[in-house]
Amino acid sequence: MEAIEADPEAFLAAVHPDDRPAVTEAMDCLVDGQSVEMEYRVDAATEYQHWVWVQAEPIIEAGDVVRIAGFARDITDRRRRERQLAVMDTLLRHNVRNDMGVIIGNAELIEETAPEAADRAAVIRRTGENLLSSAEKQRGIIEALTDGKSSGPLDLTAVVGAGVETVRDRYPDAELTLSTPETAPTCGINALEAAVVELIENAVTHNTDDCPTVDVTVAVDDAVTLTVEDNGVAIPTMEASVLTGDHEMDALYHSSGLGFWLIYWVIELSEGSIAVETREAGGNRIRVTLPKRDR
Repeated sequence: MEAIEADPEAFLAAVHPDDRPAVTEAMDCLVDGQSVEMEYRVDAATEYQHWVWVQAEPIIEAGDVVRIAGFARDITDRRRRERQLAVMDTLLRHNVRNDMGVIIGNAELIEETAPEAADRAAVIRRTGENLLSSAEKQRGIIEALTDGKSSGPLDLTAVVGAGVETVRDRYPDAELTLSTPETAPTCGINALEAAVVELIENAVTHNTDDCPTVDVTVAVDDAVTLTVEDNGVAIPTMEASVLTGDHEMDALYHSSGLGFWLIYWVIELSEGSIAVETREAGGNRIRVTLPKRDR
């Protein structure tokens, strides 16, 4: 402790060389009166296999930083699990993509060359395409849960606008309406746009109407609210309970897909909540509530 007090940068010797610039920058931020939160590797004796998570806050008196308050937590186990999860995710996606590509390609060939088996081949092809879609959604979930970033400032108007345009490009026959204020300052993780796209896309694809209609609205009051209304098939109770967080994890197999889990976890990590209603006129109304951020 005496060595650190004499030379505040002495502890940098224990920090991984690649992480020292970021740590030095964080120290400069503290000196300038800004709070910091970061993760970095330490302990040369273990070849920097240990990770710490640090939160620090400058204590300011009479306009000057007089001391630093904070804490550090060993997050080595979490980082190790994240690395293992990332490796398994990469291997799974690679194998699933390659194997399903073979299955879908052969199914398409059978459809073209064997009319008597075309219906069966079409089932195989569609099932393969659905599995590939699930693999992509699984990837989104993994990225949302392991990107290591906490909730940060976002403009929901911009996020939802981009999400609506993405769905319009994918489903040009769908009728999408959008109503937003000029800005809707909130907080959320980077995967929020992916969750918004999934929410709107689900309203389009689970619709038996020739022209699916989806109304998307953003409002700002005491909180920031995103409302998605559709004229499609009512969401089953089991599926709705995934969105609202009332679904037991050990009953995962009852849920038909990963999309709603992606939405739920992203909104939860963004410190928000979801409500699901069945409209009297038919269809669904899903309301996402997020914290309002001071402009």
